[in-house]
Amino acid sequence: MLNVYFLWMQHLEEALVPLSKERESLLQEHKALKERLDQEYDQLAERKRGFQQEIDALGTLNTRIKEYLDAKKVETLNELQERHTLSLSQLQKCEARKQDISVELDKSKQLLRSQDQLKRNIDDNLNYRKTKAEVDRLAHDIELLEENVISIAASPL
Repeated sequence: MLNVYFLWMQHLEEALVPLSKERESLLQEHKALKERLDQEYDQLAERKRGFQQEIDALGTLNTRIKEYLDAKKVETLNELQERHTLSLSQLQKCEARKQDISVELDKSKQLLRSQDQLKRNIDDNLNYRKTKAEVDRLAHDIELLEENVISIAASPL
């Protein structure tokens, strides 16, 4: 029986060698798979952190957009643009009115210059007539005096 036991042990020891080698091989494979799994896990964790950072950044941008929309800046901008357009339109009307007034002012200045010239002409004409009347009167007086002188000279003393 000891022989059978010994044979059985020997048989088990012989069967154990390939199993040990297979066990070692499986342990190495397990270790390699575990390392690969750990690397993949680290890579996935890194990707997850990257995704989380992108999510946080998008959340921040979304918050800023919501704040912008809540502040009604678009409506305010549109209103200000409308007011600016209206102001520009009014400015153009004022510029056109200014141009019209400038033309009217130039006409008025020209008319005033013409009136001044006409006034000078009238004054000159009145002075001419006054002077002519004075000359005519004096000429008449001279004629009368000459006639008086001739009649005094012709009368016997």
